[in-house]
Amino acid sequence: EADAAANEARAGAVQAEEGVNTARQVAIAEREKSIQLIEAAKEAEQKNATLKDELQAQEAKTALATKCAQVLATGMEVIYNADSPEKVMNDVVKEMNKAASSCQGVVAFN
Repeated sequence: EADAAANEARAGAVQAEEGVNTARQVAIAEREKSIQLIEAAKEAEQKNATLKDELQAQEAKTALATKCAQVLATGMEVIYNADSPEKVMNDVVKEMNKAASSCQGVVAFN
């Protein structure tokens, strides 16, 4: 009888230890999953910030290209409508100075 009780106690202890080990493994797995989720969120934030920066840079390039096209079109119109080469040069200089002033000091034609 004592042996049976001892065996039963050992079986209970083994079962309890297995339960503790299982709970520990579940806790470790949940922690690792949480860490992975946090890292994925950080990576997504970084990619989002990079994409926003790239978008802003592309928008700035597009705006500059549009401005350049407008300046070129105006220059071509001035040349087309000019009565003489001197008038062309004076008109081009005037238009270039207007363009430079609208570029907020980024471009100067002096």
